[in-house]
Amino acid sequence: MEGFLGAWVAVGLTLFIYSFLYKDNPFFKLAEHLYVGVSMGYTIVRIYYDTMVKSLYQPMVSEDKWWLVIAALLGLLMLTRFIPKITWLARWSFSFVGVF
Repeated sequence: MEGFLGAWVAVGLTLFIYSFLYKDNPFFKLAEHLYVGVSMGYTIVRIYYDTMVKSLYQPMVSEDKWWLVIAALLGLLMLTRFIPKITWLARWSFSFVGVF
């Protein structure tokens, strides 16, 4: 039953995309937003799994490379660049990027 429902959803969204040939309409915008949202969600989850689980968590636990916590904290400090009050913290991690 899941495959049958998925096929009909795919057919409907394809028709929504083709409806742009007539003119810009709410059906096209819905399909466009769904496509972008689902693809971004998949990308974020995939990057999280590849980076955090495969490259960080598994080596820390199985190979006892606990020094990777420092690298993870420096990576998180790079995200403080987007928070105006604590943007100065990003300088610490960006200073190590130039060294290595």
